[in-house]
Amino acid sequence: MEPQEVQPHQHGHQALKRVLIITSLYMVVEGLGGWWTGSLSLEADALHMALDALGLGLALWISSHTLNLRNKKLEAKGALAGAYLILLLMVLIARAAYDRVLNPSEIKGWGMFAVALVGLGVNIYGAKMLHASHESSLNLRAAYLHILGDLLGSIGALISALLIVWKDWQLADPVFSLLFTLIIAWGTIKLVRDALLELKSRA
Repeated sequence: MEPQEVQPHQHGHQALKRVLIITSLYMVVEGLGGWWTGSLSLEADALHMALDALGLGLALWISSHTLNLRNKKLEAKGALAGAYLILLLMVLIARAAYDRVLNPSEIKGWGMFAVALVGLGVNIYGAKMLHASHESSLNLRAAYLHILGDLLGSIGALISALLIVWKDWQLADPVFSLLFTLIIAWGTIKLVRDALLELKSRA
């Protein structure tokens, strides 16, 4: 029974390494793409990926310290730290989206679409890598939630880009950014609750 319990955790540790690398690389590409196209959705997703890289790095460090001995308390603390990072980012993105609604700017729709399409592929790969083991610990679940946030951000950016190209609806960019923050904040609050319950049970 014991090897079966550890195996998903070991798989998740290796997956975290790969996802951290591709997330860090694409973060730079998406940040430049957001600056070039004027897209808040891309800039927000790039910022999210920057915090994801920090969160994934933290998750990887915790995973390396719990690979042979499962430390549920340490995992819960790591998940809680990652969740608080996500919530902080959601507040910043929501504020930027509100400002963009009040002061809309011209966006290069096709450029935004191309960058978001590549990001979607990167995030699908990352989500697939972590999916198999994300239920094995709160730590891996937090990392998986980071990647799902990026995935939703890419989908939102793609839809926004298409609306900008076909309908010239420039407000699609900040509107979908706000929607993105609400969806991710909901899932993150549930993670915070579970992590706090885990810490309380082991106090």
